[in-house]
Amino acid sequence: MLEKISVGGDGRTSLTDISIGRNAGNYSYCINRDRKTNDFHGLGALLIMN
Repeated sequence: MLEKISVGGDGRTSLTDISIGRNAGNYSYCINRDRKTNDFHGLGALLIMN
């Protein structure tokens, strides 16, 4: 997880490689979804994890 977190020149933290929201599907579908930086799905999980 820590490999996906970085701090930009503006001092803001970014979380990369977040799978965008999706419905349930098979494994191949899930791992091949588009990924974003700072998508709310990943940021929410990060806050819960911490």
